[in-house]
Amino acid sequence: MLRECIPTVIESAVFNGAEYEVIVIDNASSDGSPDFLKRHYPDVITLSMKTNEFWFSVNSGIGRSSYDKLLLLNNDVKLDKGCVRGLAELLERDDRTFAVVPREMNWDGTADTSGAQWIEEVNENLSQSRVSYYPAEEHITCNAGNAMYAKDKIMKLGLFDPLFKPFYYEDFDLSYRAWKAGFRILYEPGAVIYHKGAASVNKYATVDTQVQYLFKNGLLFVWKNITDRRILIRHFFMLFLKLVKVLCLFRTRRPMLTGFFLATRSVKELRAARSMAMKTAALKDSDVLEALSAKNFHD
Repeated sequence: MLRECIPTVIESAVFNGAEYEVIVIDNASSDGSPDFLKRHYPDVITLSMKTNEFWFSVNSGIGRSSYDKLLLLNNDVKLDKGCVRGLAELLERDDRTFAVVPREMNWDGTADTSGAQWIEEVNENLSQSRVSYYPAEEHITCNAGNAMYAKDKIMKLGLFDPLFKPFYYEDFDLSYRAWKAGFRILYEPGAVIYHKGAASVNKYATVDTQVQYLFKNGLLFVWKNITDRRILIRHFFMLFLKLVKVLCLFRTRRPMLTGFFLATRSVKELRAARSMAMKTAALKDSDVLEALSAKNFHD
């Protein structure tokens, strides 16, 4: 991944014409990545982690960074030459902007894989939409993963919350908190990345394990962030129905039940995370959901 991706990151940063640094976080790899970087890219800063923290190790990189704009990327992402410039110009345009999301295409650039997304209320949970909207011009979007962030705003909100370890929902959680704090996230179709997708997670987790953590973190997201009584009542009612169904189909739905129990075991951490989220909230849940409803993304 480094061999293919790092050159495109540096080329796009140079093309932007501003000072930059590249930080690579090595998540306790055993494939010689740090040595490869030292030999071929000595100017790249390498931060070595003792354990594999997946996306959460980005928090260490943010703390080490020197500049006020942060382009956070998975290890399986290549950049179009003009990507950094396009993201930076839009981020600078409005002080309310928390992050700018690029247009995401598949690895060989033959198809779009992700664009602007809205928020979906699916059964007992909230999530970013499973499909995307592809406007020709900048547009709002609900979620920022591979994106350029304003460092002061991401520091204010408290980075990516370890409540969601090991993976899933950490980027959506931070994005939702940004919207609720009165910031906004924009989609820039002129800035393009090429994402291989799940190139790391699939090596470390089975499908059942991924389902387990997806369900667990979907619950924790609602319990942490939502204060609207109407949404919470519907959430717990639908959750009850889901758990009844899971118990009836236990042999095939066991990962969901495990995910539920893992969520309930995080009560202490959840209480602290919810308290922190309430401190930065400036808007109601209904305001955020209205701004990011599907009707604003389609004719």
